Amino acid sequence: MADGQNASATDGVDRPRKRLGIGRSIGYASGNFGKAIVWNTLELFLIFYLTDLVGLAPATAGLIVLISLVWDAVLDPLVGILADRVSTPIGRYGPFILIGAPLTALSFALVFILPTSVAGHGFSLTLTSLLLFRTA
Repeated sequence: MADGQNASATDGVDRPRKRLGIGRSIGYASGNFGKAIVWNTLELFLIFYLTDLVGLAPATAGLIVLISLVWDAVLDPLVGILADRVSTPIGRYGPFILIGAPLTALSFALVFILPTSVAGHGFSLTLTSLLLFRTA
């Protein structure tokens, strides 16, 4: 389409795009802000935390992250299939949000609390809490 116009899928007529207001733009951005903080913290800080504070070997810390990411890659499509088949009064994704949000907060805290609280079990506790986080 030329000049910023978008074709309508229903009638084939070119119509100018409606601009998204600043309030709505901020609303959409703020909805992703909390998720971005949680995920970016893990992506940027987790390996340093596991090696420097928990005391795991770098290869062990990397293995924990790898296992959790493979778990996430396998589980995400399965949860997507399940979500596509769910229909509730609060919507298709409502139950997942209501259950997943508190579990995400709890498991995120556990990722950083458990490994340092019980000496000698850093690998198993970190892996368990990270798998729980990736599941939530």
